[in-house]
Amino acid sequence: MSDTESKPLNRYARQIRYAPIGEQGQRRLLASKALICGCGALGSVIANTLARAGVGTLRIVDRDFLELNNLQRQVLFDEADVAAALPKAVAAAYKLRRINSNIEIEPIVADVDPGNIWLSVTAAISFSTGPTISKRVSCSMKRRRNCNFLGFTADALVPKGKP
Repeated sequence: MSDTESKPLNRYARQIRYAPIGEQGQRRLLASKALICGCGALGSVIANTLARAGVGTLRIVDRDFLELNNLQRQVLFDEADVAAALPKAVAAAYKLRRINSNIEIEPIVADVDPGNIWLSVTAAISFSTGPTISKRVSCSMKRRRNCNFLGFTADALVPKGKP
C-alpha cells in the first residue's frame, strides 16, 4: 500500500491495532453507511462516536430545531447552534464534518414516520433538488421514546436485513 493510500487510515491506527477490527475491519467501516433517526441526547452521541470511528456515511434524520434546554444533554451542540436557529440534523452535520472531514454526512430535516421510513433508509440528500431517494444504509441507529416509532422502524428494517 502506498503512503497516500494509508494516510486516511493513520487516523484510525489504534482501532486497526485492535485485532477484532484490524485494517480490513476499518476499511469496512469506512465503506459503511449508517442511518441515525433522531439527533437528540443519544442520537448525537451515537453520531459523534460513529464519525470518530470512521463510518463512511452518516445519514442523520431529525425534524427538530435546537433549543437552549437541549444543551445539558445533547453534547454535540452548543449555544452558537441555538443562536443560529439550526435544525438538529444540519447542526450535527456541521459539527461532525469538523470532527471528521473524510466521511460523508447527510442531514435530512424530516419527521420519520411509517410512510417514509424506508425512504429515510434509502435516501440521499441532493441539495440542488431537495431530498431524493437513491442510497442504501448498512445499519440504522434509532432512539426514540415513542413505541410506535420503534415498531414501524423494526417493521421496515428487519425484513430488509438492516440491523
